[in-house]
Amino acid sequence: MNNEPPENKRRLLDDVLREDSFNDFNQALKQQAFGTLRQARMVRRFATASSVVIVACLVVVGLQVGAKKSAGFPNNQPSVNTVAGKPAEISEQQLVAMFPPDSCFVAEVDGKKVLVFRDPDLRAQYLN
Repeated sequence: MNNEPPENKRRLLDDVLREDSFNDFNQALKQQAFGTLRQARMVRRFATASSVVIVACLVVVGLQVGAKKSAGFPNNQPSVNTVAGKPAEISEQQLVAMFPPDSCFVAEVDGKKVLVFRDPDLRAQYLN
């Protein structure tokens, strides 16, 4: 019993196996894999560059906002107006003029002058 195929089938089998179709397929598969890797690398580079730009923009904006806040509210000034180290005094009319018209008045209670608001909501707004 001979397991060898006949001569014509053997030549056909040799021709099929000799074709470069496997090499072509292998080469195409490698090119596709390399293309996918290149695309993934480009996406990573773009994401890294974008994040660096975003962080830089946030730092610049933060510095500008911080500079504006520090310029608008200096910390070294006293909270009460002083003249030669003493608190400045204002008259009753000047005090009442600092608030909306007819919203408050100065009254004397037990020998002390007190600022009295007509509306409790205004009192809460200005004194709390």
